[in-house]
Amino acid sequence: MLSAGTILLLDENKRQQEGLSVFLLENHFEIVKLDRSAKLEAQLLSKSIDIIVVSVNFFNEEGVQLIKLLKTSPFFKDIFIVMLSQKIEDETQVIALESGADAFWVQPMAQWVMLRRIKALMRRKKQKSPRLTKALYIDYDRYLIIKDNREIFLPKKEFQLLSLLYSKPKKVFSREEIKSFLWNNSDSVKTRTIDVHIRKIREKVGEDAITTVQGIGYKLEIA
Repeated sequence: MLSAGTILLLDENKRQQEGLSVFLLENHFEIVKLDRSAKLEAQLLSKSIDIIVVSVNFFNEEGVQLIKLLKTSPFFKDIFIVMLSQKIEDETQVIALESGADAFWVQPMAQWVMLRRIKALMRRKKQKSPRLTKALYIDYDRYLIIKDNREIFLPKKEFQLLSLLYSKPKKVFSREEIKSFLWNNSDSVKTRTIDVHIRKIREKVGEDAITTVQGIGYKLEIA
């Protein structure tokens, strides 16, 4: 049986999390379970996640910032985020949706209703136009680059760097922006590190794919 999609459950209440997990597994979804947000980024980078279901337990200042980060990151912005809550107040829903959540579902909810809503989100995801350029396509599900019908594997940082440039073709990304997105402004990462990754990407996808803007940074030319 083919997977219906991959859902990440973020909930401190392990009993509630387990109940939802069992139900979704029975309906052919792959499940990733987390009880704290600190481990979230590592899971998102290692798996192809379709939907994140976030319990209201995480709906505090940290939770709001978490949603905003996911929705502004070029790596994670296509993941749907659902907030689950037993609170029905308008203010709570407005804050959740304004922070970037794609849906706010009030519990208790019949499991068959939740299943239909999740399947509706999956249909929306599949209907999104593929991220294509004339000669370059990034397959985020398989972590592959496809150029001129040829599959190219890139190591993790090279893949993330090309994905960043690909998120806005023709935009010049400064070295500072690249360092912020990929290395969280780590002092251990030098400009030379970024240049080496760019050189290795060019060797695999073509020298003309990425242009150096002297003294600033890089931009993707294929469009």
